[in-house]
Amino acid sequence: MKIDNRSIFWVKLAVSTFLVVLLVYMSDIDRVKENFSSIPLYAVVLAWVYYSFCQLLSAHRWQLLLTAKNIHVPIRKLFSFYMVGMFLNNFLPGAVGGDVVKTYDLYKYIKDVNASASTVFLERFSGLVGLTIISVAALFFYMTSMDSLLVVGVVLSVVVFLVVVSICLWSHRVFSLANRFYSKVFPEKIGQRLNAIHEAVYSYRFHKKTMAQTVVYSIIIQLLFALYYGLAALVLGIDVNIFYFILFLPVITIVTMVPISIGGLGIREMAMVLLFAEVGVSSADILSISLSVHFINTALSLWGGAIFAFRKREQQAHQESPSLRGINE
Repeated sequence: MKIDNRSIFWVKLAVSTFLVVLLVYMSDIDRVKENFSSIPLYAVVLAWVYYSFCQLLSAHRWQLLLTAKNIHVPIRKLFSFYMVGMFLNNFLPGAVGGDVVKTYDLYKYIKDVNASASTVFLERFSGLVGLTIISVAALFFYMTSMDSLLVVGVVLSVVVFLVVVSICLWSHRVFSLANRFYSKVFPEKIGQRLNAIHEAVYSYRFHKKTMAQTVVYSIIIQLLFALYYGLAALVLGIDVNIFYFILFLPVITIVTMVPISIGGLGIREMAMVLLFAEVGVSSADILSISLSVHFINTALSLWGGAIFAFRKREQQAHQESPSLRGINE
């Protein structure tokens, strides 16, 4: 039975809706409503400006990876790819995530599928590395006051996960084994494509300076994201130490990568409720913070929708222009 994109969308929407309704039901609903009603309009506008700046920094990080391969793409173009990816991830049916959309948009621009896929992957991966570095640093400084084995366990699990992935990406022996694996398990064309993308990622072992720069950018960006959640808590009048956002964001980010919900909605909130319960934050309060950030960012992604619509209109005009010229002639 063939499963179309629309069916996938409805399944993901059902998962997100079920989890959010469940969490709201398990929380103090009146408290959640009270928190939402306290958000002033100016805070929403400032949040849009703040998050757009973070996306601009992320686009520059992506540009660094491309420049290392002598591929030059204007920052405004990469920023538009980010915004369109946000929109499609939140609104359109299908199993296509924001990273896949960014990869496709970049491929159409530079006509190099290997560079497109590898740089999008490394841009996301460097973000996780930067996030984990600050998370481990936070855990180190607060270890004496952290009495939750669950928190320590999830942070260390993320570290182990990233180390294993790094070995798989840049170990010559693993790369050789992966090459043989691709050729045996997948059809010839798919195996060759996967090997080419892996080789493109593997080649960045010669660009240590660029990789170090992207990690530094990632640390800055992830600190800004943690501060973003901290500011949301402040606006809502909820007392949450920003240290906990730094500590928990790596595992929350990894969990929301699982493509079973709309933009991570529901999955992210469930993870946040479970983790923040370990440090004494009520489910109603952390749910209010997470949902307010999500809906503000979703509204911001409409900008990406406008870019996408304008782009489609340009493409249609370009496709129609030859036939129109023929009629006129």
